[in-house]
Amino acid sequence: KSLILTANTGYKRNYSQGPYGSYDQENRTYFPLSHEDDTFHKKEWVYGMELNGEYKAYPVKILKKNKSGMVKDSLGGKSLTVTWDRNGENFRAFTNNGEEIISLKMFWFAWVAFHPETFIMTD
Repeated sequence: KSLILTANTGYKRNYSQGPYGSYDQENRTYFPLSHEDDTFHKKEWVYGMELNGEYKAYPVKILKKNKSGMVKDSLGGKSLTVTWDRNGENFRAFTNNGEEIISLKMFWFAWVAFHPETFIMTD
């Protein structure tokens, strides 16, 4: 037996549209930030990861420009192989011994607020 979600909730809401309108396009947040950095638009999507106390952000717009879908990198004293698809999605990172490093996809403002000392992938 399984439960199935439905849009017939009894509420008048269009579930085919996001509830926040153009929020992801605006350069404002609904709340104050402890740390701000204008390197990118606040709502730029990034993949962020931590390794041995070091942090790095991989902006999706830079990933999309790099058509190879792979880069050799380093973080926290370890060599990495980082891969993604041509849309800048399906992001994965592995150490040389095959250990996968967990990454989080979030807006730039959120990543840098929590990790102000982050490194950034460049072209």
